[in-house]
Amino acid sequence: MFAFRTSINVKCGRGIVDELGDEVRELGYGRVLFVTDPGLAKTGISARGTDSLKRAGVEYEVFDSIEPNPRDSSMEAVWDSVKDECIEAVIGLGGGSAMDGAKAIAVLARNGGKLNAYDGPGKIKNGALPIVAIPTTAGTGSEVTSNAAITDAARHYKMSLRSPAIIPSLAILDPSLLASLPVKIAAESSMDAIIHGLESYTSNRANSLSEGLSIQSLEYLCPNIRPFVANRADPIAAEKMLIGSMFAGTVIGNTGTGNVHALARALGGIYDLPHGLACSMMFPYVVRFNFIAHPAKYRNFGRILGLPVDRCSDSTVCDLVVGELFRMCADLGIPTTFSEVGLDGIDVAAVSEVAIANSGPNPRTTTRADLESLLLEAK
Repeated sequence: MFAFRTSINVKCGRGIVDELGDEVRELGYGRVLFVTDPGLAKTGISARGTDSLKRAGVEYEVFDSIEPNPRDSSMEAVWDSVKDECIEAVIGLGGGSAMDGAKAIAVLARNGGKLNAYDGPGKIKNGALPIVAIPTTAGTGSEVTSNAAITDAARHYKMSLRSPAIIPSLAILDPSLLASLPVKIAAESSMDAIIHGLESYTSNRANSLSEGLSIQSLEYLCPNIRPFVANRADPIAAEKMLIGSMFAGTVIGNTGTGNVHALARALGGIYDLPHGLACSMMFPYVVRFNFIAHPAKYRNFGRILGLPVDRCSDSTVCDLVVGELFRMCADLGIPTTFSEVGLDGIDVAAVSEVAIANSGPNPRTTTRADLESLLLEAK
């Protein structure tokens, strides 16, 4: 017996962001809040969305200062500034920060109060404003998930808002939006998508339906991550990465994630480390730790990575897979130690204390001491 819940509405195509206004009109919204980040505003990418809204006669307010690891206090201030503007829906254009920020604001619109009241499942009682999500990275999958990661600024803790109410009403996948993505963000966010695919595949909550989607996500992502990071304007690689990321995002809403994300959320909350970077850094170490729980699944993962695993022992497969992940990080310019990002004095006890609460679906039973060991490996 298993359960798998999803409710997604996806449109994909090169240049489709220029039809945003018509799509919003078709959904029945006449006045929206448009959430994006300063980089996209500066380069003019977000203007493609707002210009389309203008052409379609959709009224809008803009918040273009979303921060990495968006803070609860910032999102509360944004909603307070527009709550009298009769907003009917919220649009998030950007990476996970913009889309998660849009979700948080949508929750406040229907529920009020402080965001920390909605940390965890089952806390959002009054639904949320409709959300339209437009990813500009092939990474978080937030355009189809029921989760939003928001930092509790007072506690230095990354909360997880969880409810089917925050699954976007429409996800728009436009490969052309990825063309000017900085290489660092492209690499780290794309690795995060692969991590979603593998953590969902090996999760203790995986089932026959989720496994199929996880495998499909990895088959899209793994062969295309290097070509995409090398040339983000490659339309074929960009589209495959967006679709793979979307598949992986669809699955993690059902399976959850494991130790990689548990550690990354803790590192993001305590040290404000970007989510994609934190996940990518911890990935090879956690893969080695988890291997004994699912050697057959990791052999399948090795095949998708293009490794010669068929006649190898399990231990050799483990070495090949982990070696390839370190090599992939090196090829993409992703650091794999804290010292490389200036975190020489990381408090492993504090990070593991926060992370252990989020390691539930991890395939290998994990203790705080295990998490401390993984952090020490990455020092």
